[in-house]
Amino acid sequence: MSSVAESRQRRKLRVRKKIHGTSLRPRISVFRSAKHCYVQAIDDDKGKTLVGVRDTDQKADSKNSKWFALGAVMGEALVKKRLKSAIFDRGAYKYGGRLKDIADGIRSKKINF
Repeated sequence: MSSVAESRQRRKLRVRKKIHGTSLRPRISVFRSAKHCYVQAIDDDKGKTLVGVRDTDQKADSKNSKWFALGAVMGEALVKKRLKSAIFDRGAYKYGGRLKDIADGIRSKKINF
């Protein structure tokens, strides 16, 4: 019997083996804990993080707008780096809820996935 952590790791690797970020089209990786979310734009060719943002730095009224605002800040940072497209890495998480709000916030700044 496998543990929850092993199952999550297996799902993450299954998603990650299909995507690869470059300096022109970075991989946007999302980590969410029980309370917080962290978003990074990663260049897998060089193994470097281009931009990283976290929700503890954001101020918003409701929880939904908090995640959307986090995505908008990430999109703004990518625009400042002159990037127009990215690859969204959902990791082991389902695409919905917080992840969807973050992705919509990034898309609101005209970043294409």
